[in-house]
Formats: sequence, C-alpha cells, structure tokens
Amino acid sequence: MVSPDAGKSRKVPLRLVLILPFVLEIVAAVGLTGWLSLQNGQKSVNDLAVQLQEEVAARIDQHLDSYLSIPQQINQINTEAIRLGLLNPDNPRQIERVFWQQIQVFKPVSYIYFASEKSGGFIDAGRQSDGTLVIETTENFAAGDFLIYATDRQGNRTKLLDRSPDYDPRTRPWYRSAVQQGKPTWSEPYTMFPDLVLAITAATPIYKNDRLQGVLAADLTLAGINDFLQGLQIGQSGEAFIIERSGLLIGTSTDRLPFVQQDKNQEPKRLSATEIDVPLIQVTTRELLRTFGDLNQIRDSRNLTIYLEGKREFVRVTPLRNEMGLDWLIVIAVPESDFMARINANTRNTILLCLAALGVAIALGIVTSRWITRPIDGLTAASQALMDEDLKHEIKGSRIHEFNLLARSFDRMRRQLKQSFAELEQTNLQLEERVKARTNELSQTLIDLQRTQAQLVQTEKMSSLGQMVAGVAHEINNPIGFIQGNLIYASQYSQELLALIELYQQQYPEPTPELQAQLEAIDFSYLQQDFPKLLDSMDTGAKRIAEIVQSLRNFSRLDEAAIKAVDLHEGIDSTLMILQNRFKRMPNCEDVQLIRDYGQLSLVECYPGQINQVFMNLIANALDAVDERDKLRSPEAIKADPSWIRICTEVEPSGWVAVQVIDNGLGMSEEIQSRLFDPFFTTKPIGKGTGLGLSISYQIIVDRHGGKIECHSAEGQGTKFMVRIPVRQEQSGWVAVQVIDNGLGMSEEIQSRLFDPFFTTKPIGKGTGLGLSISYQIIVDRHGGKIECHSAEGQGTKFMVRIPVRQESCLGGGGEWGVGSGGAGSEGYFAIGHRNSLTGKSKVF
Repeated sequence: MVSPDAGKSRKVPLRLVLILPFVLEIVAAVGLTGWLSLQNGQKSVNDLAVQLQEEVAARIDQHLDSYLSIPQQINQINTEAIRLGLLNPDNPRQIERVFWQQIQVFKPVSYIYFASEKSGGFIDAGRQSDGTLVIETTENFAAGDFLIYATDRQGNRTKLLDRSPDYDPRTRPWYRSAVQQGKPTWSEPYTMFPDLVLAITAATPIYKNDRLQGVLAADLTLAGINDFLQGLQIGQSGEAFIIERSGLLIGTSTDRLPFVQQDKNQEPKRLSATEIDVPLIQVTTRELLRTFGDLNQIRDSRNLTIYLEGKREFVRVTPLRNEMGLDWLIVIAVPESDFMARINANTRNTILLCLAALGVAIALGIVTSRWITRPIDGLTAASQALMDEDLKHEIKGSRIHEFNLLARSFDRMRRQLKQSFAELEQTNLQLEERVKARTNELSQTLIDLQRTQAQLVQTEKMSSLGQMVAGVAHEINNPIGFIQGNLIYASQYSQELLALIELYQQQYPEPTPELQAQLEAIDFSYLQQDFPKLLDSMDTGAKRIAEIVQSLRNFSRLDEAAIKAVDLHEGIDSTLMILQNRFKRMPNCEDVQLIRDYGQLSLVECYPGQINQVFMNLIANALDAVDERDKLRSPEAIKADPSWIRICTEVEPSGWVAVQVIDNGLGMSEEIQSRLFDPFFTTKPIGKGTGLGLSISYQIIVDRHGGKIECHSAEGQGTKFMVRIPVRQEQSGWVAVQVIDNGLGMSEEIQSRLFDPFFTTKPIGKGTGLGLSISYQIIVDRHGGKIECHSAEGQGTKFMVRIPVRQESCLGGGGEWGVGSGGAGSEGYFAIGHRNSLTGKSKVF
C-alpha cells in the first residue's frame, strides 16, 4: 500500500519537470540570440551601408541615364526628320516652328538649335531664365548679325529683343567638336550667364551623302540633377555628389551650388569637390585623391572607409560613362553613426525580450499546473453522465499519457453505444439520398447530352465559317501583297524619273519646240504633282484591303485553338471589322454609332477563337437590339436620338479583365433575363436565331475560362453585357501521349491543313478526311487539351496529345506516355515511352 506522503511527493517532481525545462530553454535561447546579435551587429552595419550605397548609386545612375537621354532623343528625332524629308535644313521658318513646339514639351532643355555648314546660318528656340520663350537666329539665315525675337502663344515672332553683330556658329566649340568627332557628342559642362545655371550641350552632325549639312544641338540644364540628389534619402546625414574626372562638381545632395560668382558682371567660376563648403564632400574627395593618386585611375565601383573628426564614414565611388564621351564619378558617403542606432535598439530589445520570456515562462508554468487537474474533473463528470444514460457528453483528451488513455476508453465506449442507435436511421437517409442523387444525375446527363449535341453543331458551323474566312483572306492576301510590294518600287522609280527630268530641265532650260509642245500637251507640271499622289492613293487602298484581310484572319484564329496570350482589343476590332456593314444604314437614316472606350490591357491568356465567338455573339445581339428599336421610330426620331453601341475594356483591381458591350436598344424584362443563358431560348423570330449564341458564350466564359458573364437591362433603357475573365488561366498537371513513326513524313503545307474536315492525302475510298478533324474536336473542345503534329519529309511524324490530369473521364496521370509505330518502309518501329513529370525519369519498352 502506497502512503499518502509518497503520493504527495510524486506530484511535486512532475510539476517541476513540466515547468522548469521550459523556463530554462526560453532563457538559454533568448540569451544566445542576444549574444549573437551583438556579435554580428558590426557586420550588419557594414552590409547595410553597402546595400544602401548600391541602391542609391543605382537610382542615381538610372536617373542620369533618363535625364541625359532627353537632348539625345531630341537630336535623334530631328535628325530622322531631316533624313525623311520632314524637316528642311534650308527652311529656317519650318525649323524654328518645330523647335518652338519641342522646347515646350522637354522642360529640362533650355535651347534647341541648328547651324548650317553651307551658309553659317543659325536658328534656335529657347527658354530664358524667367520662362519666356524666344526665337534666336542669324539675319537671312547666314553668318552675321545675331537676332533675338520674343514670341506669342502660337510661336510667331513678335518683337526684336536684341541684335549682336558678327556671329558665326561654325567657330563655336560645340560645332567644331561635333564636326571633329563626326558623331553625337557632349560638350564640357559650363555655366550659363547670366542665368546662373550649370548646363551641357548635346551636338549631332548631320550628313547627306557623306556631305556635312550642319549640326543639331540641345542645351540641357543640370539643375535637375541637383534637385534629384537633394530629394534622395541617404541614411540620416549621408551625402551624394557627382564630379568630373578633373574634380569639378556637377551636382550635390546639399543646397550648395557647384559654382560661385564673385561679381554679378563676371561669369561664375565652377567649384571643385575640395573647394565646396561641405566637410564630408571635401574629406571624401581628398581621400579619393590620396588613395588613387588621380581620379582617372578609378575604373570600376569601389568601397572605401574614411574618418571625419574621428568617426567612420562609408564611401562608394561609381564611374558613369557613355558612348558620347561622358565620363563622371558618382560618390556616396554615409556616416557609420546613421546605423548605430539600430544596434543600440537591438540591444535594448534583447534585454526586454529576455525579461518578457521569463514572465511568459512563469505564466505558462502556472497554466500547466492547472492542466493537470482538468482531465481528472472531466473523467469524473463523464462517468456520472454515462451512469445517467447521457450519451452526448464528450470527454476531451489530455496531453498526459495516462489520463489520455483513460479518456479515450470512456469516449470509445460512449461512441459505440451512440453509433448503434444512429446506424439504422443513417441507413434509411443514405438510401433516400442515393435515389435522389441518381435521379438528378440522369436528368443532368440528359441536359448535358442535348447541350453537347447543340454545341457540336454550332462549333462545326463556326469552324466551317472560320475555314472559309481564312481561305478567302489567304487568297486575297497574295495579290494584295504583290501590289503593296511593287508600289514601293513604283514610287521609287517615279521619284527617280521625275528627279531625272528636273535635272534635264536644269541642264537644258531651253527645250526644243517639239519637246516644249509635248510638255504642254501632257500638262507636265500637273502630272509631276499628281502622279506621286496617285501612287499614295493606290498604296492607301491596298493597305485598307490588307487591314480587312488581317481582321478576317485574326477573327478566324484557326491556328490558335490552345490557350495563348493575346490582345483582346485585336479580337474586338477584328469582330467589328467583320460586322462593319451592319453599322451602316440607308442614306436617309443615321448610322449606328460605335463608341470605343478601351482601357490599358495587358496580354490575356485565353482561347482566342472562342473569345472572338463570344464577342461576335454579344455585338451581333446588340446590333439586333438597336435595329428592333429603330424599326419603331421615324427617320427624324432616329436622327435626333441615334442608336449607339459602346464597348468598354478595363483591368479590375482583382487582376481580371472586364469587357462591356452596352447598347441603347429596347432592353428586356427580368423574366427574359432569368432565361437568357438557357440553351435554345430566344426572343427572335423563327429562322433568325437558334437560341445557342448566349448559351455557348456562357460556357466559353465560365466553364472554359473560369470567368463570369452578366447581363443588366431594363425595358426601354438598353442592355449591358459584362464579360470578366482572369488575365492568366491556371492549369494543373497534364498527361502527354506521343505517337511517333519513321515513315515518309509530310510537308509543311499538308501539316497546315491536317486537321481540316474532309482533307486527306489517301486515295478515294480509303479515307474520309474526318478522323483527325474529329480527334481535334475531342481533345481541344471536349477535354480542353492540345494536339500537335511535328513532321518533315523523309524524317517520320510525331503526334502529341496533351490533356489535363484532373478530368474524371481520363485515366492515369503523373507522367507522360509516348506510343509510336513504324510507318512506311521495311525497317519501321513501334515505341511506347513514359516520362514521370515528378522524378524526370524515362522508360522505353
């Protein structure tokens, strides 16, 4: 017999075993974490400083690339305009008009100008320090007096502001540097006086037939670099600055200017990084000079550590170069003290965490001691309830092993008794549910069969229509391509012939009487002007036909039965092109107005052909609705309130794409809306509608694309259809089956028509041409899969069938199977292969 004292002595060690180890583990873990945090604190500071400097340097580099590219883009635009003949370098009025428009668009640029090599003429459009736009030019567009004109809001010259004598741009440094380099180049940075702004000039020489025509240039103010650097957050007191290899400042993150002006009448003097009144920048630059000897020796990014008044400073210098000769240095300096606050905070947090962990451990110990008594109380209550025949009283388990075994035994006995009473009742309920479920399955199967039959008929119709459209588009495309291709050469030849005639007229200004009579007879001056226009009109017509052909091809989408990322706007526009004739009315009636309200859409993963079918159904129904409305109105009423169809697209915050088709037709009642997507339901007259269009559209959007289609309408207030589909279609694992042979293979032309109905290369009576077409519909339309053919003449053929694993009607999964049989020839083969998609291992039998 165990004494009470012995039982009591065993309870104390059990409680200690549960509480004490837990408290010790918490204290040890938190203490070790705090010690490691202190040890690694300094390393974290170094890593964080390097990371911050790299991020700031990358942002500065990115901003400079974008900012410095502005004058280059302007010069490239104007160079290309001159090359294409859109801008005449000998027409200063045209040039100043273009430059005046550009100077308003590109705010960082102060002047855009052009200097002619032939005459020494100069023309520019510029923005003065007070924001006034001016035109500057040399008189008569030749070297000589320099004139400055004020401009009005249309860019016209108004008043002469200033005249300076003896100006020849060909002697200026920016002109000579661009001519000497023979390519786009940057000037040295300089201060604009009296504007007190640091600037740099981008110059580009213009050549025609290897002959210099002149130089395009644009002045870029560097004040924007200062503004950007000042807006950067570089720690708490870090600085960033940009210098030339000579040490002269380009810009800083401080409010100090990179130049100083001793006298208002004198040109400002640029400052070097060692002269600016910022100690951190001075010390950093001196340390760079001491370390490398010369700033030109810095070839790549380098990290340094310097000391300022006994405190560590982290420094990173990064070269900035480009192909136009720009060679600057980006320097970032961050004091170590900016990061020490984090280490001190971590130390405080570690101490507080240790104290909190101790408090939590003690609290958990008290809770644990209470857990010991709860299972005993639960067992007592369960025993009493079982004696009272209360079978609903449940016993909660315990984490103590002995208590948990006893609790499970009691609970098992209670559940067995309860189960015996519930089994008979459950059996009856199951039988009733099975009968009801089987009845629902049969009803649903019948509905699915009817719907599938209707869909096959409609799909075959759309497939035939798509093939016919694609065939017609293909036949039209060849002659149109021939016409478009030859129009280019015809235009070129006509220009060359007209140029030759003009040259003859210049060389022989006095033609013979016979030649003069013939020129007047054919009205040569009119022919010379009208013939290029005639060719342009022919080219415009050919392009219009090509656009219609492209729209037909885009709508048919015969080669895009699988999921692809496409532009929905292209599908909508192709559908509208096909239905364009329905928007046109009789001469005495107003046309149906089309309103496109397109948003910015990314590419959407979908079945392009099926999505185009949905657009066709919705837009055609909208046209039918407005037609029915107009039948009830007079021409005057239609003219006063014309019918319209609005198509809106947008990307929703959820990441889905929404397409709305809205009309101002007669609308519909709630009763009709409730049956709108039912198969064979239609409000159109017999023979005009099958009642399958919206039903098939619903299945395409909801079942095939996991999207939503909704209709909002009211009688007399028009109708709005909204289609919403996800941008990306989620797909699970797929099973691939390959059939490979080493037969004769086939050409690309045969492969392009392989899945067309009734197409076959077999003799008459040996094949119907329907096998591969039906197989395509089964795999793609019924199973949402893919079927592909890869072949080459003389190299055999490989068919690959891929279907999703999750379809209940398909067996297997988890890998790829290949089946192949020998084709024509005495040395054929038959192969079955499988590749597991999880392990990557393959087997061939």
